[in-house]
Parts: sequence; C-alpha cells; structure tokens
Amino acid sequence: MNLIGHQKAAYEILTELFTPQTIMQSDTHRKICTWYIRFDVVAGILAGYEMVLGREWFVACTDFYTLQAQDRPNDLGAIFEERIAKSRLLATDIALLFNRKAKNVLSDEAFATGVQSLGEQLVQVEHDISAAFEGSREYVKEFPGAPAEDLDPVTDWKDPNFLLAGDLFTWNFIKVDFLAIVLMYKSWMAGIDKSQPPHEIVDVAFRICKVFEAMQYASGNDDAVVLGAQASLGLAATCLPKDEKHTMWCRRKFARIESSGLVVTQRSCFGRLLTSFTVTSTRTLCESACRTCGTSMYRDGGCRSTKAILQSYSPYANSLFTVRGILRILFRRTYERCEASSVL
Repeated sequence: MNLIGHQKAAYEILTELFTPQTIMQSDTHRKICTWYIRFDVVAGILAGYEMVLGREWFVACTDFYTLQAQDRPNDLGAIFEERIAKSRLLATDIALLFNRKAKNVLSDEAFATGVQSLGEQLVQVEHDISAAFEGSREYVKEFPGAPAEDLDPVTDWKDPNFLLAGDLFTWNFIKVDFLAIVLMYKSWMAGIDKSQPPHEIVDVAFRICKVFEAMQYASGNDDAVVLGAQASLGLAATCLPKDEKHTMWCRRKFARIESSGLVVTQRSCFGRLLTSFTVTSTRTLCESACRTCGTSMYRDGGCRSTKAILQSYSPYANSLFTVRGILRILFRRTYERCEASSVL
C-alpha cells in the first residue's frame, strides 16, 4: 500500500468511529485526531494539495484548543496546542485554495481574493510567532551535538539569540512548521505567478534549515527532535541550490533522519523532491532512475516500481538533472557505485 492508500485507509477508520465533535471528547481521541491531521496535511502536500479530511475536522480541533488556551492562559502546553492547531488549519486553507484553482473550479477573482487573505494571515501569524513570549525568552547558547568542525556551514546555526531554550524549546517546532507552510504557499504561488521573486523561496528554505540544524545540535542529536522537524526539512530540500555543497548537506541530514528510525521510501522522497517541476519524458526519467538507483535493469520504460513512482509524480518531474539531484541525496551507496561506473 502506498502513502495515499494509507491516507485513505486511515481516513475511513477515523470517520467510521468518530465525528469532528465526538473525537474531541477525550484526550486519547484528540491525540488520534492531531496525529491524523498532521499526516493528512503532509500526505496532501505530497499528493499535490489533495487532503482527504474535511475542513470541519480542522475547525473542530482548532476551536477546542483555542477554548482550552483561553481557559488556561498560563499553561504552556495549551498555548502550544492552540498554535499548532491554528497552523494546521491555515495549511489546510492554503491547500484547499490551490486545489480548487488547479481543478478550475475557482474563478480568477475568487482565487485572487483568497490569495490576498491568506497572505495577510501568513504575515500576521509570523508576527505572532516571532513576538511570542517577549520578556521571558531564553536562548540556546550551547550545542552539544555539533560537529567538532564545521568549516563550510550552510546555515548560521550558532546564532546565540535565535533558538528558544528551556520550557519554550517546543516553540521552535512551531516555528519550523510555520516556515514550511510559508514555503509551501510561496512555492505554489511561484508556479502560478511567474513574477514571484524566486529568492524569497530560497530564503525561507534556508531559514528552515537553520532551525532544523540548530535544534539538532542543541538537543545533542536527539532522535525525537530530528524526527519532529524532518517533514519541514524535506520540503526545504527541494528549494536549496543544487550545487555540491548543498546536495551533500542534504544528504547528511537525510542520513541522520534515517538513522533515527524513519525509513524514507522512494515514493515519499520522489514526492517531496519533485514538487515544483513539470514533466517532459516519463520514459527518460524511468530509464535514468532505474539505471542509477540499481533497483533493476531498465526494460520497456523502467522497472515496474520506479515507473509507477515517476508516473505518479509526472506532473512534477522535469529532467535527468532533477533525478540526478534526488539520487545524490537518497541513494547514497548505489549512486556512488553508479557514478564510479560512469552511468550518469
């Protein structure tokens, strides 16, 4: 079963057992709802805006945690949960807007109005996240998980007035999640409006990488921290420069994520790393991927699994260079073997 199959199967179980109202009635059920909402948002982004869960579920979740935060204004846990729920709802609204536009069920005027509204919300949320806890912040000053030498850094992760410490460390997860939502919005806008400055997308991607790397090193390379922020890094990796320095940096980070216990499949990685491109030749891509990843010899347009992967993401794939960049990151050992034999 593929990612979309899991998404739909989980949806069927969830909706058979609960409604948006009943699932919020116990702590265990709320955790189930929160888990599925996160999964649905990420899977929907990878599938090209397609989320399965209706917006009413996100609204019910947001309403509950907003009321909880109002009742417990000094409870950091309640504040964190409210902000996370609101971010998920915002990501859902962005995905729904672009999905309707892609399906041509939304007029240009309605889309422009929606884009303006969401843009204003993003600016406001970014201000709220940045201004939160003023006067009570403490910043991470030591990074016990950092390498002994970082001679050619990609990010300024050592910034002493950047990463929140202590009880507010969880806010860093909220920050990196929000930046991923901004990146998603700007990337989709760039696909529609070619006048969008591309450097803005790259800047957000680097901000995500900085938060991820700082959290990784501040936590002493803790697996829970690495896994908690990995989805945002997966989105950022698609927008970094494709030179050797940044490719190798991504490669090391994905290796670290996999060593934490996350198995990154071909399908999910192709989805993440092909999101902003357009197809030219699925057959060429299949042939290149099969020969390079070593999963099978190329026959009739590619091995069955690789062909299925690339056809599934055919609206987003572009060139052999794209596949080459992906394989540099994902297929570490086979890439080195293929490169040595001059396959590429």
